[in-house]
Parts: sequence; C-alpha cells; structure tokens
Amino acid sequence: WIKLFGFIIISILLFIVLRNYFTIEFLQQHQENLYSYYLNHKVLSVLIYISVFVITSTIGLPAPYLFTLFSGFMFGTWFGLLWSVIAFTIHCVLTFLLARYLLRDFVQKRFKDTLKPLNKGLEKSGVFYMIFLRASLFTPTFWINCACGLTYMKLAVYTVASALSTLPMLYICASSGKLLGSI
Repeated sequence: WIKLFGFIIISILLFIVLRNYFTIEFLQQHQENLYSYYLNHKVLSVLIYISVFVITSTIGLPAPYLFTLFSGFMFGTWFGLLWSVIAFTIHCVLTFLLARYLLRDFVQKRFKDTLKPLNKGLEKSGVFYMIFLRASLFTPTFWINCACGLTYMKLAVYTVASALSTLPMLYICASSGKLLGSI
C-alpha cells in the first residue's frame, strides 16, 4: 500500500506541475521556439520527446494521445507516428513489466479463484482482448497495461498486439497534430 500511495501522490503532483505545458495554447505560443530547437537538435529533440512520453504515460497520466498530437505537430505526420509508436510501445512494455513484477504475485494469490477464468480466456484469445481494449478507447492505456501485467499473458504477444492495435489511432492523432500546427 505504501508503494501504491507513493505512486499516486507522485502522479498527482506531476500532473499539477506539468498540466500547463500540455495545452494547445502552450504549443501555439511556443511553436516557433519548439520547431527551431527541433531543427537545430533533431536527435536530442526526439530523445526528449520519447523520454517525456514514456515517463508521463508510465506514471499513469493520460498522455499518450496528447503526446501523439504533439508529435504530429512537431515532427510531421509520418515521423510523428514513428516516434509515437516507439514511445507508446516502450511505455506499454514498461508499465506491463512494473505491474507484473511489483503486483502480479500478490493479486494472483489473493484473487486466485476469481482470476482463473480470466487467465484461461487470455491464454486462448488474449490477442483479441487486447485489440478490442486498445481500439475501443474506453479503458485508459495505463489500466490496460497494468491489468495485462497482472495476468499470465506473454510479453511478446502483448507487445505486438499493443503496437499494432493502436497504430490507426496513433496515425489519426499524428495527422491531426500536423493540421494543428497549420491552424
């Protein structure tokens, strides 16, 4: 409980501190500065983007699609999509592994009988569950990552299903971000 409470407090504090930087107004006010920095430091800009995307998304802030809008705004549709897919996949794998190694044994032991049918269903058709959850957009990505990490789903299956099933939505966000830069 202490780890969970600490995690929640850190997430809330980061959200309060960083929320002003994740607005359309901020992007529009700083568009020229951001773009000139990107032109002068392309590799560093991409590494910073991926790092911030992964960190903020992995701590549970609802950021993946906002960051993908930003990537389209900053890098263009196709490069924005590429960097977003890479960052999204790293974020998903990291969150999955954190949930698996910090909480899975506790949850599986405590709710063994309740989770038995769920684990069997995920073994049979886990890919289809993943595709549905990712495409539906009803469940936040952080929750999906944590929930799958608590099960016995294989990491490779989870990673491929996550990356491929979010590709259409990430493309829509990246192309929308490109349009946002021209408005």
